Amino acid sequence: MKHRLKNALSLLTCLDVDSLISQFLELSMPRSPFSALIVSMINKSENRLESWSIDLNEKVEKKHLDVDITEADHPLIQLLLQPQSILWNDLKQGSYISDHALQQFIAKQPVHCGLFSIPFTDLNNKPCGLIIMLGQDLDETVYEQGIFSIYCNIFHHQLKSILAFSQSQQKIADLQYLLKLQQEKEEKINQALRSLSVSNLTSTRVSPHSFAEVNDLTLATEHYEASILRYQQESSNNDLNLIAENLNISKRSLLYKLKKYGCLE
Repeated sequence: MKHRLKNALSLLTCLDVDSLISQFLELSMPRSPFSALIVSMINKSENRLESWSIDLNEKVEKKHLDVDITEADHPLIQLLLQPQSILWNDLKQGSYISDHALQQFIAKQPVHCGLFSIPFTDLNNKPCGLIIMLGQDLDETVYEQGIFSIYCNIFHHQLKSILAFSQSQQKIADLQYLLKLQQEKEEKINQALRSLSVSNLTSTRVSPHSFAEVNDLTLATEHYEASILRYQQESSNNDLNLIAENLNISKRSLLYKLKKYGCLE
């Protein structure tokens, strides 16, 4: 019993769904009265029900029982849609099943083989998969016998841990993607501002051709100085102290220049 419990706890070391399901089947099959076990789980990204199976050969088979999630008539989909455990006493060797892979799998089971399924849920407690037992003389308490129920409980616990970790990783990836988009957006804005600054600088730069029209340097200098003073008056609301500080001249010199250029009211 101690060895079996150690095996059960080893399920807690599985870090992905595939290894968890495979190890669960490999541990469960030799310790159960079943002729076969199937674990089916929804793959939302591919819109299908993926399945892992094992029989008396004790070799896990993957994917060969997969089915599109929209195939409502498929027995595995019908079982998945039920929120509770389901018991089918006799599968009639799969004679009524149209899906070839599942029909062939059931045909290999003992005569009068039945099926008992128990659903398991995701982080939102919504059905996301099934543990299916096949064998003779099954009833509603069959999975509670022996250590199999312990395997089932640990399996479900670890599955939710894996799903929670995967969800956290996806959230981190989404946040990193949003951060990257924001950084790219800010870089585009900065590039546009740099481009606009260069454009404005270029457009305000005095053309060399305009210098040819200057034939009196003193008059041109005074005209430029007067323009600066008028701009400072407008931008500072005619605050003489502020203008003097901005132009790095004394207030007395400022008053002289304003009077000289007719800028005083």
